[in-house]
Amino acid sequence: MAAEAVNSTVKYVNAQQDEAEKKLQENREFIANLESSIKGAEILELSADVNREIRKIGDLQRVDPKKKKLAFRRIFCFNNLVVMAELKKKVKDSNVQFKLDGALKISAAQIVDLADSNDNFIRHAFELSNKQNGVAVIFNCSTMDEKKTWVKTVRTLVKEYQIMDNARRKLALKKRELHASTDSTASTASTSTSGTANNT
Repeated sequence: MAAEAVNSTVKYVNAQQDEAEKKLQENREFIANLESSIKGAEILELSADVNREIRKIGDLQRVDPKKKKLAFRRIFCFNNLVVMAELKKKVKDSNVQFKLDGALKISAAQIVDLADSNDNFIRHAFELSNKQNGVAVIFNCSTMDEKKTWVKTVRTLVKEYQIMDNARRKLALKKRELHASTDSTASTASTSTSGTANNT
């Protein structure tokens, strides 16, 4: 019975690992295909980050409040990057479907839930901005529920990044402290050895 339980556990773990590897491979293939379908996306090096994962994709209206213009954009939301792309006319024998319209690192992202304007030009909207340089873009969603989903997604990703960044900082601090402690111990030992030799 014990052997059967162990074998069952091993099979379960192996199955989970196989599933995780399959999803990882599918994600890498998706990102590689996506990168080749967006003109100008090569500067983002989407495939270079093996930890990059797609979290959400959607079509939203980019709002230009000053010119009173709306433009559809395909939004690709990764765990560490938001990519905005303009739909292009399909060219024969070409994989290019989009033109890069902009990108924003999650580490610098800030999202604000906006109220509808009096004329409803801005409706079910949110503002996505770069808190480092202040550049902001407004997007209209089709429904209130869609807006809530986008706002929740981006805020969750920002929070996840902050947690991971804090963990990295603490780990780096501990490494520096350990290194300093090791250097101090080595220095003390060296001084002690030198003193002993002189006394001799």
